[in-house]
Amino acid sequence: MSTDNNLWMGDIKPWMDESFILSSFNYYNINPLSVKLIHDRNTNQLKNYCFINFENVEVANKCLIMLNGKQIPNNKNIQIKFKLNWANYFSSFNKSVYVGNLSPDVDDISLYNLFKEKYSSVHHASVITDKGKSKGYGFILFRGEKDYEKCLTEMNGVLFHGNIIKVNTLFPSKTSEEGEVKGGIILIKLKEKTEKNNGKINLEVSYKDRNGKEYSNSQTITFDKNKEEEFYDNTGIRKAIILTRYVNILKNWILYERSENKVFMIGPNTGIVDFFYTEVEITKLLGEHERTSVKLEVSAEYKENFKHVKEYILKENKEIKDDTLNKEIEILDMLINKE
Repeated sequence: MSTDNNLWMGDIKPWMDESFILSSFNYYNINPLSVKLIHDRNTNQLKNYCFINFENVEVANKCLIMLNGKQIPNNKNIQIKFKLNWANYFSSFNKSVYVGNLSPDVDDISLYNLFKEKYSSVHHASVITDKGKSKGYGFILFRGEKDYEKCLTEMNGVLFHGNIIKVNTLFPSKTSEEGEVKGGIILIKLKEKTEKNNGKINLEVSYKDRNGKEYSNSQTITFDKNKEEEFYDNTGIRKAIILTRYVNILKNWILYERSENKVFMIGPNTGIVDFFYTEVEITKLLGEHERTSVKLEVSAEYKENFKHVKEYILKENKEIKDDTLNKEIEILDMLINKE
């Protein structure tokens, strides 16, 4: 059974069974092939989501556009709405693009049709609204990278419903007034294999942009082996390392809490370690496509690790003075104080 034809449905209530869920879709003249309720493998209790299988991806997409956010008919006089998404939405094969400057009359269907006519791998389109009114932007979901890359250059600047639309990556880099890209740091971890180079290494980098233009650069870097403290060329690099270590500890924590035998315990007291899990281990714990939701838990050992990471970020922030790091501190505080 292809997961392309499946929708995920959330906010399932304990009294809902397969028959009720099917009839909810039938009420709107949508006819799924089947419903798969999910039970906890330990307690056998019904989880709050299920999967809906359709005849093909076109029917599934039509259902998603029509019903997501609509009222679920029931005889309990309870306000419940459809909460739908693609079952494989978080698959690594999916790519999303941002579409801006949309005309107010553009809806999900017209946006979907615009891109689907040109790119067969378009999976879904969504216009973001507020109280029923378009906010002027939306998103396109692709299966795979081929059409995704072409779309970024071919669709940007297209005239649609009287507006010239803007197409970009989901999280485009900020630019300066001169048009230069702000941000965009790539961190490389190096391991010394010989002492003969006296701390000197030659770095060469080359890449090709979306338009096929090639770039390259090379530089000799000298490391001072006698310097015990960490050194940073600028605050941007320093912040990038702070956030990388912050993300690493969160990744390790997520895998640790989902591991039944807790074999993924990290060693150092600070908890500031590299993310070292293999793709096989991650797939085993999180699954290949669907990400099963679990109750938020923070073990005692990770609360201690989070405290060390918080202290590290606060110490570093005294040097770089970046208020945006307060959000990371807030999240760590929430995890540390989780009951």
